[in-house]
Formats: sequence, C-alpha cells, structure tokens
Amino acid sequence: MRASKRNKKRESMTLVCVSLAEQSVTDLVSQADLCKSLGANLIELRLDKLKEPISSSILNRLSEIKKDTGLPLILTIRPYWDGGDYKEDEEKRTALLEEAITTGFDYIDLELKMEGNLRDPLIALAKKEEIKTIISYHDFFKTPSWSEIFALIKQCKETEGDIAKVVLTSNNFEDVLNVTKGGKTAKDLNHKYTVMGMGSYGQFTRVLAPLIGCEMVYAAVDPEKKVEDGQVDIRTLLELWDALENL
Repeated sequence: MRASKRNKKRESMTLVCVSLAEQSVTDLVSQADLCKSLGANLIELRLDKLKEPISSSILNRLSEIKKDTGLPLILTIRPYWDGGDYKEDEEKRTALLEEAITTGFDYIDLELKMEGNLRDPLIALAKKEEIKTIISYHDFFKTPSWSEIFALIKQCKETEGDIAKVVLTSNNFEDVLNVTKGGKTAKDLNHKYTVMGMGSYGQFTRVLAPLIGCEMVYAAVDPEKKVEDGQVDIRTLLELWDALENL
C-alpha cells in the first residue's frame, strides 16, 4: 500500500531504477520481485556480474521478469574497460546486446566510449524494435566542471540514443554543485538525461535528482547490495523524497 502511494505521488517525477547485480539467474529473479514491493519504477539487470555464461536461454528467462513484476527492464552488460566485470571480446558482447534487443527488454545500456561502428547499429536496431537506449558515461576518479558535464550529456544525445546517463565520482561538495548545475543546464537540450555521483558525496546527487531534472536515478535494493558506491537504497531514497516534498 505504501509503495503504491509513493508511485502515484511520483508519476511526474524522477523514476527510481533498482540495480541488481546477483551472481545467479535465480537470485536475480527473486530480487526483482522484491523491487516491485519496495516501489521501484524500473529494474536494471547487470548481467556482467553473473557467474554463468550469458546465453539465449538466460536472456529469455530474464525477459520474463517484466511479466512477473510489471516493471520495465534495463539490460546492462558492462565491460571491464568501463568499470564492469564482462571480460569477453567486444564482438561477442555486441552480439549478446543485439540478441537482447530482440528478446523483449525495454532498455539497453550502451557506453559512450563504445566504438561507434559497434554502438550505432545497435541504436538503429533498438529504434526499429522500439527499445530505448541509454548512452552511459562513467568517470571513476573525478567530477569535471559543470560545463564539461553539460558537454558529456550533449555527446550522449548526439549518438541518437534515447537517454543520456553520466555518472561521475563526487569527492566533495563542489563536485555535488557541479553535478547539480551541469544537470540543470542540460534541460536546455530537450533530451532525457540522468547525471549522478559515485562515492559518499554522490549520495547527495541522487537525493537531489528530481531537482536536477533527472529522468531516473539508480538505487540499491538494500544497503548491503549497492552496485556502486554512492547508491542509496530504495527505501531510504523514497523516504527522503517524501520528506523533501513535505517541507
């Protein structure tokens, strides 16, 4: 009851995406059910964290989570060169992403740093299949100036993907301010985006996500299952948003 009330309140606000990074398909499925009860709007499946090889049967099984939960699914296979655990070659990863697009997922995450000759055909295929693409950029060391953040969001937009996702490392409050200003300035691009910080200071950017204008913010299913440092667990995030709305 409480989760449904929150969802109703947030219909015109930033969406909450819970990132799941389990090592087995069975655990992914069970955690997805929990996401719905906690009030998530979307679920991200981090398949690069699986201990078993990604296969067609796994993609088909995971795509069924949407029917079970009613929540849209984001599929991510993050490569090692952009902070993930997938270590196979790019051609194999690209083939898996292509198959995922035609399997029934709602969003596919593609890195801005991915070679254009591999990424662009995936974007085109996703448009044909009416699947949304998230173009993501990560910096695991720093947060640049607000104008550079704006430029990164613009670069993501120029790939013709649907949502720009810029994730930076926030080391102090100045970084939080740059994320906030860079994101708010990006409203002028008329393009959906999310910009967030990692690290302990990054938590502030996720709480401020609705004010920044983020399309979505990534959260953890609980405090012990953060996919990246700086995520806030969904229960705490929603309670903070409720409190801010009532100020």
